[in-house]
Amino acid sequence: MPAPEPEVRESEPLAVLADPRTGRTLQTLPADLAGSTCTYDDQSMLICYGMGATSYVVYGLNPSTGKVAWQLPDKQADRIAPEITTAWYGRVYGTTDNGAVALDARTGKDLPSPRVAPLRVDESAGIVLSDSSLLAYPSSG
Repeated sequence: MPAPEPEVRESEPLAVLADPRTGRTLQTLPADLAGSTCTYDDQSMLICYGMGATSYVVYGLNPSTGKVAWQLPDKQADRIAPEITTAWYGRVYGTTDNGAVALDARTGKDLPSPRVAPLRVDESAGIVLSDSSLLAYPSSG
């Protein structure tokens, strides 16, 4: 049986990653993540994103330990943080000024760019908002 998804709890002024069974704090998250949005990729990673102290940030966290696996922006690698739309089964989807992007949820590295950045994905379809219409694209799982 897979472990329950960790819960992100707000405290003043930091966020913590807590074990949902015990309530025990697993990890105090970086200050940039206080007030951010987090989503589980339904496989192995917790993706947190939002406005940090000085810019928009994205973090990939190991949900079992709360340790940061990767973060964007990464000035050394000259990489910006995409605006995250969703994450599912090892992929993180988002957008930049140059279009849709996909990242490896475990490493944060770029994957082949999708045509669109879905808002939701499951084993059947990715849902995309285009103008004022919702479109479904088949997903490959």
